[in-house]
Amino acid sequence: MNTVDVVEIFSSIQGEGPHIGERHLFLRLCGCNLRCSFCDTPFEKTEKASVYTNNGTSYLKNPVSADILADEINNFNPINHSYLSITGGEPLIHHKFLKKLIPMVHLPVYLETNGTLYHELEDIINLVSVISSDIKLPSSTGLRAFWDEHKKFLEAANKHNKEIFFKVVVTSQITEDEIQQLHDFSKLSDLIIQPVNSDNNAIKISQDKLFYLMDKIPGARIIPQCHKFLNIM
Repeated sequence: MNTVDVVEIFSSIQGEGPHIGERHLFLRLCGCNLRCSFCDTPFEKTEKASVYTNNGTSYLKNPVSADILADEINNFNPINHSYLSITGGEPLIHHKFLKKLIPMVHLPVYLETNGTLYHELEDIINLVSVISSDIKLPSSTGLRAFWDEHKKFLEAANKHNKEIFFKVVVTSQITEDEIQQLHDFSKLSDLIIQPVNSDNNAIKISQDKLFYLMDKIPGARIIPQCHKFLNIM
């Protein structure tokens, strides 16, 4: 694969997980293998990709070749950024393209993924420094559970000694079975609980429920998505 459809490139603050507060350069790719009910991220294909800089917004015609995309990324000052955060959608559906792109960029790669495509992860894992993976709960996503995929994803990362952690969006609809599954998973990997950010009072999670989750999953940390509070990209 020599080209990819891009949504946007922008510099911002990492708003999730243990790297929260770091300055990252974000590359958002089109497409996803899942359709989660709470997802509000734009990842559908567009005619042009937006590149946001201090000098304003420029555009790239989709699809974009690896060399052109690498040039755009490298035009940003690497001193100001800890990582190139590749996100989506689901970037691992473009793993063949990423094998061409990543060696051409000047920043270490922070991969943001839904944690289901473990074969695709194996294909590029030696090019990635940090893996930020989701756990998809049926009560949050409206989809089936992916526990087997998440465990195989973790095994692939651990086999290569990669830094990996898992984030899970939780709502008031979380079930006792899901809580038990999270408890078990927290013994295998660092786990970040993210209270859902929503205007829907029916799914907002209460303070009491958050403390209940911490009692039931003592190995986890609660870190909200701070970029939404700060109203930044």
